[in-house]
Amino acid sequence: MVRAIVISAGFVLGSWSVCAYPRKGEVDTRQVRGKCDIPVVLDAGKNVWLNFTLHPNRYYRNQVLAAAEAIDVTDSKLKKRSLVVANSGSFLWIESKEDVSKIEDAAKDVPCDQILGIVVSGLTADGCDTATGHSPTRRDAGNYVADFTAPIARQIKANPNTAFALIIEPGILPFVVRNPYLKTCETAQKTYFDNIPSALKLFDLPNSITYLDAAHGGFFGWTRGTYKDSNERLNSPRDITSHLHQIWLAAGGPSLKQFRGIATNVKSYNSWDLSPGEAFQDETTVCADLFNRARNEQQYLRILKDEFKRINSSMPVHAIMDVTRNTNSGIRQYWHDWCNVNHASFGRVPSLELTKYIHEKNSNFDTLVWATPAGFSDGTSDERSASYKLNCTGPAALQPMPEKNAWSQAYFEMMLRETRWDPYLVGSRNVDESRQFSWKRSDDTDVQHEGLVRRCDG
Repeated sequence: MVRAIVISAGFVLGSWSVCAYPRKGEVDTRQVRGKCDIPVVLDAGKNVWLNFTLHPNRYYRNQVLAAAEAIDVTDSKLKKRSLVVANSGSFLWIESKEDVSKIEDAAKDVPCDQILGIVVSGLTADGCDTATGHSPTRRDAGNYVADFTAPIARQIKANPNTAFALIIEPGILPFVVRNPYLKTCETAQKTYFDNIPSALKLFDLPNSITYLDAAHGGFFGWTRGTYKDSNERLNSPRDITSHLHQIWLAAGGPSLKQFRGIATNVKSYNSWDLSPGEAFQDETTVCADLFNRARNEQQYLRILKDEFKRINSSMPVHAIMDVTRNTNSGIRQYWHDWCNVNHASFGRVPSLELTKYIHEKNSNFDTLVWATPAGFSDGTSDERSASYKLNCTGPAALQPMPEKNAWSQAYFEMMLRETRWDPYLVGSRNVDESRQFSWKRSDDTDVQHEGLVRRCDG
């Protein structure tokens, strides 16, 4: 049964007036509209985000509401910004078999005009994490299907009246593609190719659409070869498109009905459209763009699509991009800075208006989303911790920070202060007032690092 989609003007995410937020003692009724009572059938051949807005999942929303209470009562603007974040759509991360039960709870209040975003993140990289300095959640790959993806699929089936959008395994692909001849990465590669196709098959359900993670231009936008005088092998668009195409074919290729494309920039900081793009401290040549032309994620997607065309792949390459903390550019010293980057700022608030704007500008992009639970730590800065990663005490990282996935009120409030959208204007400001979605830092310093030579555009 295909339902008709009716978008109520008073409930378009990202368009609520801030003055409508409840005063102390009042009840916020916007999240108690009730679960949809009509079966969902999503057409993966179309951009479903033109009819749905991303649901503010209750786990992240409740955490942010608690954080809002902890903000100094005299800082009214920061409190209002935190309420905008709480009521904006965000993806729910499922990283262990214990997390799977969250889906049932999160699906209880998803209205008919919203879609519940799920990040499926549970594969292991074993010892391969030393190749990139960043490791995803560890798990027994032998139980990945039985204990993880199959239960997730059962939850989706058990909620046929809820629309789901799934991002599949962000963070694992760089371990699979980067330096593929390292023996420490063999397990990660086997785990990926053995399990991702089965996951895509399991999630090929009428009320869901799926996006494979495609990392970002900083990982896979490079010209083939090695970087400068080092022995480090850089990864090109040809490398990633070959791997994604193989996975898609192994999952059934054209027989997959609900596969939509790829997700980029998950948990990262890259710009959607900044031009010229960022430069980093290790890029000292005049024409660094000749080494990597994917200086923003629009350009990255264009390059990927050209590469898919070159290999005659019919894999759908529609994209969603994570913009949770990507507004401020020039805040990283190196492109590989990933951990709790200081001066990060909340990106554009997900809304139907934003989706229409993005889709009109670039029909290859479905929409921009918040896929990162901003405020939760990327990793601890405590060097004594067994989970410590060097990048978490780098010059770009905010410190001190707690263990990975622990809440940091300091990081959350820092992001709110850096955020450029005005809470009083959310819902009333035309999205194309700014041609670019990236800004200078809040202290008005130059967004680019001093001493860097601007690249060629060629």
